[in-house]
Amino acid sequence: MSSNHSLPTLESIPIDVLYRIASFIYVMDIVRLRQVSKFLREVIEGRPIWSNAYRTTTLPRHPGPFPHQSTEMLKESLIESAKLARGWAPHKLPQRLGVPSSLKKAIAGTKSYWGDD
Repeated sequence: MSSNHSLPTLESIPIDVLYRIASFIYVMDIVRLRQVSKFLREVIEGRPIWSNAYRTTTLPRHPGPFPHQSTEMLKESLIESAKLARGWAPHKLPQRLGVPSSLKKAIAGTKSYWGDD
């Protein structure tokens, strides 16, 4: 490789390309991407990124984006939705709810209808 050619920088990538890349990134990764550089922070804080993320995400959220919704409101709503979604991991339900043996005996007398005494 010749030393006459410099490597491309983030700042040399067209803004439309950055918007397109951001459209494929999960909300919390967009938040983390702000920490890469001042340039990316400025790009990511813009309305196009958050408006597109709001429009295309599968996260639960209020309707939008609407013109009256601020960029900050869109961003905060998506971040909260992402945090909630992360906490909604499927829970394992017991295969059978246990019935206390004292209740079984009180209902059935000495005969157990559940078959596990």
